[in-house]
Amino acid sequence: MPPSGYNQQQTNYLRNFLSSCFDSLCEEVKTNNEDTLAGLKREIRSINRILDKDLVAEYERSVLNLTRKFYELMLSELSKGNLETKKVKSYVLDAFVENIRLIHVPSV
Repeated sequence: MPPSGYNQQQTNYLRNFLSSCFDSLCEEVKTNNEDTLAGLKREIRSINRILDKDLVAEYERSVLNLTRKFYELMLSELSKGNLETKKVKSYVLDAFVENIRLIHVPSV
């Protein structure tokens, strides 16, 4: 992380990454004839199994944890049933990357 924290461009890359992960999951959901909530739950369970077995390197764990947290937030918001998936995705991504953008290393 840069000493001043993450900037808009960096968080946009993260946004695009997480968005593409969710888009891929949605394609799987269609193929498996699932609904989105079931697909998110399945994917979260799969990530948890991988992490529980401790078969991945530390940097891979970080990516999986990041993806899992995003999916958990999506699941939480979609479970409320107030908005369509596309709007929830945008809302969650906005909040997610904004919180990351606010991370700053304190001066030593």
